[in-house]
Amino acid sequence: MIRYLWDESVSHDVLRALRAVQPEIDAKSIQELGRNGASDDQVIDLSVQTGRVIVTSDRRTLIGIARERI
Repeated sequence: MIRYLWDESVSHDVLRALRAVQPEIDAKSIQELGRNGASDDQVIDLSVQTGRVIVTSDRRTLIGIARERI
C-alpha cells in the first residue's frame, strides 16, 4: 500500500474527504506528524525517513529540491 505525506500546501479538507470515502488510506499530514512549518528540505527528509510519497501543490520549489537530490 502506498503511504502518503500530506504537505501543508494542500487543503486538509481534501484529506478529510479522502479519508471519508477511503478510511483505510495511509495518509499523514505534516501537522499530524508534529512538523508544522517544516522547510521543503525537511519535508523531503521526512518523506524519505517515513517511506511516504509527498502530496503537494508546491510545484515551484519542492519539486526542484527533490530533483536536485536524485
